[in-house]
Amino acid sequence: MNLEPCRSINALLVAIFLLSVVAILLLANQNHKISEIIQYESPVKIGEKAYIFEAMSLQNEPVNIKQANALLYFFRLDCDACKEAFPTMIKNYYALKRVDIQLVGIAADNKMALLKFIQQNQIEFPIIADPKQKIFAKYRVHFVPLVVLVDKTQKIYFYQNPHQSIEDVLSELSQYVAGSQN
Repeated sequence: MNLEPCRSINALLVAIFLLSVVAILLLANQNHKISEIIQYESPVKIGEKAYIFEAMSLQNEPVNIKQANALLYFFRLDCDACKEAFPTMIKNYYALKRVDIQLVGIAADNKMALLKFIQQNQIEFPIIADPKQKIFAKYRVHFVPLVVLVDKTQKIYFYQNPHQSIEDVLSELSQYVAGSQN
């Protein structure tokens, strides 16, 4: 008895099944509902000691997050979602500053491209170039845009879920601000 046709059919069925699973995941991802299929687990734990750094921003301002509430905004210039989120970050810069939260942009791009971007968009909050992604690695950044809040105790207070919009993140962080003022 020749089992070769059965093996071929079984292999074909397995391939169809795997392609179906991949298609479902891709469709779910496009609709931003993959979180319903796969539970996201943050690579950084809330309350974990944060990587504290000092740097010079591209606007020639010293950045020190050691004793400040720091909202770190990780992004890339070639990221469409980052570009869409930037107006929201710019719009909220002064509101964050009023409640003692230092907004710091950290970009995985080269200095020249970032300087042009800063000038074109009239960005006032500090931007740090991290082309070798050293800070990205310390915060275990696996997607952009990403928002991380480091509190004054130098601990991670918030680490964005990749399925949250920047607007949702800022809304959630307003609860932190309200709680810290009481």
